[in-house]
Amino acid sequence: NRLIAESRTISVFLSAKTRQGLNDLVARLSVVLGKTMQMASIRLPFGAEHWLARIYSQGRVLSRKQVNDRIELTAQLPTRLYGQLAKAGLLQLPLDN
Repeated sequence: NRLIAESRTISVFLSAKTRQGLNDLVARLSVVLGKTMQMASIRLPFGAEHWLARIYSQGRVLSRKQVNDRIELTAQLPTRLYGQLAKAGLLQLPLDN
C-alpha cells in the first residue's frame, strides 16, 4: 500500500521524558490520517444508532444537530465507512477535504 510505505519514510523523534517532538508527531499523524479520511455531511434517521456508534468510534464528529426526525452530522470518516454510508444513501452532497 503506497500510503503505508509513504508514512514509513518519515521519522519523528520523540522524548518520553521531556515530551520534545510531541507536536511534530501530532502534525505528522494528522497528515497521514488525513489522507485516509474524508469529510462527510450525514443525515441519519432516528433508529440508526448502529451507524451513529460506528461514526463516533471510527471517525471524528465535527458537528451534530437534531432536526425533526433525523440527526445531521459533519464528520471526518475513514474511506471505507464513507463508502458504506454512501451506499446506504445517508450522505448529503460531497464536502471538500
